[in-house]
Amino acid sequence: MKGTLISSDYVKDYDGTLKLIELNTDTQVYTSFTSSLDFSDIHSAVNDNSITEFHVVWKEGLHRSLKTIISESISANCPGVTTFSHTKVSKETLYPVVPTDNSDKFILRLAYDENAILDSTYAKKNINLYNLYVSASEEDSIPEFYYSSSEIGVIDTLSSSFGKNSVYDYIPDTVLRDDDVQNTFQFHKDVSTSGSAYFKSALLGQLPEDKSNILQHYCFHSSSLNTGRVFSYREYGVIYDTDLKYTKLSSGRVKALFDFPTGSIVKSEPNVAAQATEGKHFYEYTTKQFKKYMSDGVLRDEEVLLTGSADNYTHIISASAGTVVSSFHWDGLPDSDDITIVDEWFQTGSEIPATSLHSTASVEGLRSNFSPNQEGTRFKVSGSSDWTYVGGKTRVLVYSQANDTTSFIPLDDITPNAGLYVHNIAAFPENNNELLEITHVENFISETRLEYIELDVEPDDVFFIKSGDQNTRFVSALIHNIFLNK
Repeated sequence: MKGTLISSDYVKDYDGTLKLIELNTDTQVYTSFTSSLDFSDIHSAVNDNSITEFHVVWKEGLHRSLKTIISESISANCPGVTTFSHTKVSKETLYPVVPTDNSDKFILRLAYDENAILDSTYAKKNINLYNLYVSASEEDSIPEFYYSSSEIGVIDTLSSSFGKNSVYDYIPDTVLRDDDVQNTFQFHKDVSTSGSAYFKSALLGQLPEDKSNILQHYCFHSSSLNTGRVFSYREYGVIYDTDLKYTKLSSGRVKALFDFPTGSIVKSEPNVAAQATEGKHFYEYTTKQFKKYMSDGVLRDEEVLLTGSADNYTHIISASAGTVVSSFHWDGLPDSDDITIVDEWFQTGSEIPATSLHSTASVEGLRSNFSPNQEGTRFKVSGSSDWTYVGGKTRVLVYSQANDTTSFIPLDDITPNAGLYVHNIAAFPENNNELLEITHVENFISETRLEYIELDVEPDDVFFIKSGDQNTRFVSALIHNIFLNK
């Protein structure tokens, strides 16, 4: 038996009805949803079909926590399962190796598979999903839209909702999305006085040629005015078995990353019927999180601690091969080029091993990369007013109070004020257990390009970033293994 994890995203329109805007596979279950996951239908399918092996196909950086939750749930509720196995694939994998199915095995696929019609046709292309609804005369379940191509022809359902947002100066009327490029949006506002038909005509005249563009009504409900942010509704579920049964796992509301701006989003320009604004995530429903895995490293202007004094820092962009930086030998940390080994390492308790010591490391290599769409992540620890800017997949050495373990956790998997602490290495060895709680983790949009720097340091794989002052330094967990494996 096979199953696939999916997420469905809906938005509330001006009249309170929900509209399906997209379907996703290769989806990440947000932390806020994990406590409400309901696998009871999966348990029944496993128990009723005498399943003895449960297998999960998953991706590092997306599904590690979910794989553990699934394993624990199957173990507790499916006594006939004697084997829980898994296949881990890289984040870039399009064709994962899926085990051969048989009557006593349940294979749950969390990872995207280009060979699967659900993934490559309906999740990958919104127009295919929308056209499916139109063909079934269910267009009321999706936003009104316009699309034209030689393969599909013209689909035009823009009618009653068109221009319904005109009463709000700061809310777009339409969104133009490139169906071939994810997270590419342009928002439009009617600045004419000639009515929605004239606005529509002007928009259609501006559509780029030879591109897979969907022009759709921007669904917005007045309830967002109470929160200051647009929001969507996300539902997680599993499609499984040969007759495509569906079971809902969890659902809830997801706010946008930022408050929408107040005031008018358009300028007064004579003879312009449809004016565009990029929006920069203010109007996106956040059905996808930032592509933080593309931005490993440390922001170029962050300062790395050199050797020679307690406050001898330089901007990380100034480091080069041969630069000697202050480091720390945490006795027992893995020395491996395999990121899986690093991610699976943990130590019980929070104390730094007594055999650890302050050390130095030499920069062996440096690599620069730019964050997509000027997106960034940052975090702050207790006792410091300074933000530390690192890529979302940068591993931070963290003590979890709930699990009583110390391990490496990617920044975008860290929940602030949740009993997760970094170690104040500056206090060692006088105090080997001084902890600083991670109090803030934020996404942000920059007005300029964000350059991130990755360092390969040896022999120890960590170095310090300045946070606050010299008394609040911590192990940054930028590991050379990440550098080598990319």
